[in-house]
Amino acid sequence: MKRLIILLVLSVCCLTSYGQTKEEAKAQMKIAIQMADGYLPQSLGVMTLDKMSVQGNDLLTYITIDENQMSLDAYVSNLQASKSSVTALVVGENEELGKLLKLSGLNVVYVIRGKYSGREERLFISSYDLMNASDKETGLNDMLVQMVFQTREELPQDWGDGLTLTNVYLEDGYFCYEVLTDESVSSIQALKEIKSAGTAMEEGMLQGFASASTPMEKIFLKYIHNSKAGIRYVFWSNDSAERVSFSLTPEMLLPVLDGDYSFVE
Repeated sequence: MKRLIILLVLSVCCLTSYGQTKEEAKAQMKIAIQMADGYLPQSLGVMTLDKMSVQGNDLLTYITIDENQMSLDAYVSNLQASKSSVTALVVGENEELGKLLKLSGLNVVYVIRGKYSGREERLFISSYDLMNASDKETGLNDMLVQMVFQTREELPQDWGDGLTLTNVYLEDGYFCYEVLTDESVSSIQALKEIKSAGTAMEEGMLQGFASASTPMEKIFLKYIHNSKAGIRYVFWSNDSAERVSFSLTPEMLLPVLDGDYSFVE
């Protein structure tokens, strides 16, 4: 995916010129998309980006959803609930591409198909919406909300070592993981002692994020980075009323996230 985005940006940078007309911008956009389409399909976690093309006044993006991981209805509902964030993401991540896309007057159409059902849904974003998508940070924050919804579809998650992810939510500028711990493996009291002893737990978490390798991990970290958000783990147990939290502040995450985590090779 990184190669795809780089190709788009390079194409735009090579083709963009000041004072171009709407038709010239549309023609340039069509060339860039044709070049990028040569690198498709690309798998991205729950979804696969199959094809991109320009037809008439529409930029068509074809997506297949793995319905074993997430239902088509849930995916489409999440997108429909946040059209503005999807729009902001389209024009906000690559400045030159965004300028060219706005100037071209193209609408963006997502054609979303279920891998097993074969059912198809469409999401339409007008050129007017694209022209008015200027708040990049708000869009990315909205995308974190969508990641909360998507992750909840996959809960509970067994993390091993007696840990189970039971909930995710946004609170006070943090993306929060609520984790159930098995007292026979890792007790709340033990976690309290680790927390009071220093920052070893936080340092281990930072190292984990620094070595992120999957597409979804990298996209998540990109959203966190651009939203200036933190990450918090809240541990709880069925055998204790107490909770223990470990927080990675935006300042702590900055050295780890100071890179391109949007897409992978």
